[in-house]
Amino acid sequence: MLSAADRLANTELGKRIAGLRAARGMSLDALAAALGISKTMMHKYERGAAIIPAVILKRIADALGVSIGELFGDGQGALPFTPAIGRLVHALDALGQEDGLLPGAVIAVAHAHVEAIRRVRRIRKAKA
Repeated sequence: MLSAADRLANTELGKRIAGLRAARGMSLDALAAALGISKTMMHKYERGAAIIPAVILKRIADALGVSIGELFGDGQGALPFTPAIGRLVHALDALGQEDGLLPGAVIAVAHAHVEAIRRVRRIRKAKA
């Protein structure tokens, strides 16, 4: 079960993806087709009703012509390797190897999680 912070981060990610898609004039159907998933599933991702797997995040970024970092609102698109990322990468490495993910995909997943946490913190500060 997702925590409230995780649900908020997931919803924010979905909104960001929907905004990037709309800004490019791409329909939900077109993005779903480019990803090889159903329109219904893509709609769930954009609403934050489903967690987006790392492989699909990479496909979304590629289809929208952005980096994975930009999906999380990183305007620079840079994904620095911080100590927090290092700890997450180490923790995710075994899972990534089991699933056949490349090290870069594991690092991207770690960045996605850290960026989601940072976004939640910024949102909470703004509301306080």
